[in-house]
Amino acid sequence: MKLAHIIVTALLVSVFVGTEFPAYADNQLFGSKPTVNTPVPRMKPGSGALVGPAIPGQHLRKVGCFDEEAYARAKRKEKNLAGAQLCGADLKNIFLADTDLQGANLSGANLTGARFDGSNLQGATLSRANLAGASLSRSNLEGARFDGANLRGATIQGANLKGADLSRADLEGAVLNSSNFSGANLERAILKHVVAPTVRFTSANLRYANLDSMNTEGELYRSRALFDGADLREAKLRQAQLIYADLQGADLGRADFTGARMEGATMKKAKGARAIFNNAALAKANCEDADFSYGQFRDADLSQAKLLYARLGGADLRGANLTKAEVNKAFLVEANLEGANLTESVLPGTNFRAANLAGTNFHESSPFRAIIDLRWKELLKGQKFRTNVMFGSIIWAE
Repeated sequence: MKLAHIIVTALLVSVFVGTEFPAYADNQLFGSKPTVNTPVPRMKPGSGALVGPAIPGQHLRKVGCFDEEAYARAKRKEKNLAGAQLCGADLKNIFLADTDLQGANLSGANLTGARFDGSNLQGATLSRANLAGASLSRSNLEGARFDGANLRGATIQGANLKGADLSRADLEGAVLNSSNFSGANLERAILKHVVAPTVRFTSANLRYANLDSMNTEGELYRSRALFDGADLREAKLRQAQLIYADLQGADLGRADFTGARMEGATMKKAKGARAIFNNAALAKANCEDADFSYGQFRDADLSQAKLLYARLGGADLRGANLTKAEVNKAFLVEANLEGANLTESVLPGTNFRAANLAGTNFHESSPFRAIIDLRWKELLKGQKFRTNVMFGSIIWAE
């Protein structure tokens, strides 16, 4: 009987195992504590696991942002890659000149040394991509995203970057000759030591950007860099070469042009309150109707500069060279002109009220009907003006 009981029990166990009975039924049969199964959630396509090789310093690619087929076509150097999803792709030194990459996603991709000359990347995304040493000359990059991208030493000549986003991008040492950045966003971008003759930054956002030692040296009447209407507030342009550059109507508030070369530059109607031009070369610059209130021009060269109707209230012009400058009807109230040189300058109707004129040289100048504090009358009496009527025309303010 015992043998029969054992056989019956074994048959019952085998029946239970072969049915859709819960997996923990065996444990219950032998009196052990059941184990509850944890349900596995279903994943949406393109989410969850990350795939693709990692690039040093970059995040892994997400499934929905990387297309293996598109990657294979890119490696084959196919010409139609419009809309390709290549996030984080390793395309170092790839040759994709004259390729259609419109709307492609190359964010975080390794594109060092890549060639995109003449390619169409309009509306493409290259955020945080590594494009060091890449070539994008003559390419269409209108509306493309390069925010946070590495473009150090890149060659971007004759390219269209209108409305592109290059905020926080690093373009140090890049060559930007004749490229168009009109309306582009370059806020906090690094453009140190870039070579950019005839580059166009019309109405571009360059706020907080670093343009130290930028070279845009141009020629009179042609081949000049254009910054007209640009936002350069608090930007750094120290030692920049901006000869004949056009900054008409630009916002230069608190921008730092220390030691910059700006001979012949146009800053007509520029807004440059508290801008810094110490030791800058501004000979023959056109600053007509510009606002440089509380600006700093210590030891700056403003010889033959046009400062007609310029607002320089509270400005620091100590030691500045204003020889032969046109300062007609300029506003210099409370300005500091200690030791400044105004030899042969044109000063009709200029307002010097409450200005510091200690040691200022007015030799052969023309302060016709200029407004000057009475306390400086004895000082100016010893000055030799251009004509004898000048001293008598001065309006002495009490």
